[in-house]
Amino acid sequence: MFLIDVIFFLFAGYYCDGSGLVKESGPCAAGFYCPAGQSTSSPQAYICPKGFECPTGSAAPSACVRGKIIVD
Repeated sequence: MFLIDVIFFLFAGYYCDGSGLVKESGPCAAGFYCPAGQSTSSPQAYICPKGFECPTGSAAPSACVRGKIIVD
């Protein structure tokens, strides 16, 4: 009998809220960004900084476009 370990690479912009999953749990929440390997949709270490926008599924903050209004 062979034991095969399946390693799932978690893509940036998504999170996995458990172990042994074969698919991400969902996208990162709006107002946050999720580098690869996050375990929650709203990681407190990755709150979107002022002057940037982080829509749902953000892998990294994006600089706001001049003249664009972002509502918190």
